[in-house]
Amino acid sequence: MISLRNILTIAKFESKVIWRNWFFRIFSIGVLFFLSMFNFAIFSIGDDTPRWSTMAVSWGPPYGIMIMLSIAQAAAIIFLATGVVKKNKKLDTNEVFYTRAITNADYVLGKALALFKLFFGLNVVILTVTLIFNITHPVAPFNPLAFIVYPILLSVPTIVFTIGLSFLMVTLLRNQPVSIILLLGISAVELIYFFGKYHGILDYMAFRFPMMASDIAGFSDLKFVLFQRSFYLAIGIAFLFSTAFFLDRLANNSKVKFAVGIVSLLILAVSAYLMLNLWTIRNEEIQFRNDMVALNGKWSDSPNIDVHSNHMKLEHEGNEISATSKLMVRNENKEPLETIYFTLNPDLNVEEVTINGSKVDFQRELHILSFNHRLESGESQEVQIKYRG
Repeated sequence: MISLRNILTIAKFESKVIWRNWFFRIFSIGVLFFLSMFNFAIFSIGDDTPRWSTMAVSWGPPYGIMIMLSIAQAAAIIFLATGVVKKNKKLDTNEVFYTRAITNADYVLGKALALFKLFFGLNVVILTVTLIFNITHPVAPFNPLAFIVYPILLSVPTIVFTIGLSFLMVTLLRNQPVSIILLLGISAVELIYFFGKYHGILDYMAFRFPMMASDIAGFSDLKFVLFQRSFYLAIGIAFLFSTAFFLDRLANNSKVKFAVGIVSLLILAVSAYLMLNLWTIRNEEIQFRNDMVALNGKWSDSPNIDVHSNHMKLEHEGNEISATSKLMVRNENKEPLETIYFTLNPDLNVEEVTINGSKVDFQRELHILSFNHRLESGESQEVQIKYRG
């Protein structure tokens, strides 16, 4: 059904044609110049003081470059991808007399691969400039993993999705200007109107999607990031197969066209599965926050101790921490307390609670740590809590 040789051959010659396109050349030179200046601004030392606000985190410079490139890149792909399909439709007037010895899938995937090669190559060139600035800076932290992760997570899904959507829309509408206006409109609406809505699921360019990683804690929600980026990669590929199915071009085998349609539906089903998981993940987190807020309301009116001092010993153990807190607590209420409670990150596991050196039984409900212990009015005692996570 699909010939890798045909795809690579089409991609080889189509990439040469696109490379000769002055729009692509001007765009490439423009973004390379602008982002090189941006790199210079980030890594320059003003008044003999490094710009720590922009480069203190080693993941920051490559991430900043990628998100700035994502918008301009998406717009350029829209113009070129719709032009690639429309140009070939104008030239294919002899298709009524003969068919080419390639399938529609080979034809579309070859064109898409040509665009992908050129734009991903541009990403690599721009990141190489950032890499040179980074490794030659005397004090800037360098993280080689960031220069590998961000092109894969940020650029690849965006490029594939934009190419796939552009190909499919111009194929169905049969009008390049209208397709360009609609595609640019979709991008603008996503950037402006849907900012902060639907948990960032619709942010296919990842412009405002929380993908900044910490040198200590890593990504804030790696699972959600992987599902969101995988969704746009999968649906982009599904759009390419859908384009091959709907392409108004004589096929050399009707069974092949049917098979391409089935593959397209299967990949769309995978995309739907990823989207359902994305929605479930976010709804579970929202419900978790709501449960915490409700639990806070439950305990807010309960009298509690005052913490007068807290001596903490904390150790980093790989990706976890181990901590022991010694708290001097006092009952400042007029009435004695029968229950003492604290709040603690729900992902931290409490191993032991002692009061004045004696172990006590404790209860844990989400972020609330409580235990039954009588504390008279004005009385002070030492509470020690051991936890890790």
